[in-house]
Amino acid sequence: MGILQQLIDFVKSILAGAGDKTGAPKKQQVKKLEIQLRQMQPPLYKNGELLPAFGELIFLLYTHTSPFCKLLSFMRSPESLHIKNRIYDILIQSGYSENDREKMAALSYEARKEKLEQSNNIQRDVESQTHTLDQLLHILRSSAFQQIDEALKNLEIFYDLCSFNYVSLLSMFNPHFDPLDPQNTFIPVSIDKTAVQLCDLYYITSAIEFNGALARVIIAIASTLHNEKTMSADDIVVHIKKIAAVLTKVLNTETLKACIRVSKDDPAFQPDTAFIKNSPLAEYASRTRTRFQADEQRMKVELQDRQLERETKELFGETPLSVLSSYNEENNKLLKRDTSVSFLWITPMQIIKTFLNRYFEEQVKGLLNDIILEGFFNNPEQKTDFASTVYACTDTERILKAFEESFERGGKNDITLMISYISDGRKDPEFSRNLTNMVNNVNAEAKNFVQTQVSYFYDLYRYLLLLSDDARKSVPEVLSNIKFLFTSSRNRSRVDFLEQSQPQWAAFLSVMKNYAVIGQIEAPRKEPR
Repeated sequence: MGILQQLIDFVKSILAGAGDKTGAPKKQQVKKLEIQLRQMQPPLYKNGELLPAFGELIFLLYTHTSPFCKLLSFMRSPESLHIKNRIYDILIQSGYSENDREKMAALSYEARKEKLEQSNNIQRDVESQTHTLDQLLHILRSSAFQQIDEALKNLEIFYDLCSFNYVSLLSMFNPHFDPLDPQNTFIPVSIDKTAVQLCDLYYITSAIEFNGALARVIIAIASTLHNEKTMSADDIVVHIKKIAAVLTKVLNTETLKACIRVSKDDPAFQPDTAFIKNSPLAEYASRTRTRFQADEQRMKVELQDRQLERETKELFGETPLSVLSSYNEENNKLLKRDTSVSFLWITPMQIIKTFLNRYFEEQVKGLLNDIILEGFFNNPEQKTDFASTVYACTDTERILKAFEESFERGGKNDITLMISYISDGRKDPEFSRNLTNMVNNVNAEAKNFVQTQVSYFYDLYRYLLLLSDDARKSVPEVLSNIKFLFTSSRNRSRVDFLEQSQPQWAAFLSVMKNYAVIGQIEAPRKEPR
């Protein structure tokens, strides 16, 4: 029994001295912290209470951080994410040399597009632009840019300090606290009641650095904003010096930590410290490359569409291209204005829709169906393949209509949802990612439609040439009764229309060869049957 009691006493002695290398009891350590706080100038603590001087220091922080809350409001406002990104881009790019800034300017959408419009070798120039971007982003690894990264992280913490809920703490020192009254008076407050607020304040102040880089960054931001919230460089420096004086000379990390430990009656308590996980520099590099790649896709599409304008006009004359519902340039402008994504297959989709309306009319479909139902093919397998090709081409209109309907409310490509993501993306990057996924999916769907259906029309065109040649032969080789079918009263006008439009079919496929992989396009014979 005596041995057991000795073990109990030994364990108690360990617990009583936990956290103190000297083995001093917990109460003695807390008492030591209280003496330390009482001896400070000005006095901050006495008999379990934080004194009015503590409240005055918090009010001083509140007074000098408030102007920065207005100036830096874009830092946390979800609606201002695009403003923050733009300002950070400017601040980071300021680290480049003048020569490198000129290179970066040459990679803007407008400059790149102008360069490619005048290019004799687009692929070579695109590769050159990509190489330049890689070089510029590699420079971000230098120590100079790492310092910019640290300055921006420090700015994030400084903004947290400015937006700290000072009023909740000040209301303890003055239940009738008025933020607008410079003559507020304060009363002592039990230190036990302030533990949560002091931990929150320590979390921020223990991570912040007051240095020239912080002031320079904020001055640069003020000069960039040019609005009513801006501050002069002198005012910025004065406010930062006042804040720094409070947090380095009086309410420094050791003082706040002592207050927290006393409030918790725990001399070993270690409050948390803020840590910025995200790297503004890495986010800038990712944002820049994403925008660069999206711009490249846009430019290639726009340049290709422009080069094909003459051919498209020859194909349809003055008839404007048929506009699709939702997947059109009107909505594309909304995307390109505020995001890095865009609809990439608008023009080929419009060309297909226009071609269907102009040259794949009901009379053409009727003739093709008659050939399937009444034609005597010498090769049954050829008849099966021809029928499959005709049905696939005929189905194009249904597929296209379903594609357009998919943009209706509740559809998989809901255009209303996409547009809402454009505005919501300014508040939360997650919405931008959702929008990117939706646009990428709809572009993939459009691409698959174009490439698949064009290949069917290419196969059907080859059959039409084959049948036209067969109809000219004294003894047909493909369709034994083709002369009867082509000269019947029901089909004569249909055949004339189809044969007269064969040059347009060839022109259509020639244009679409820029968007789909198809074989050589044979020109139709000009002599009549």
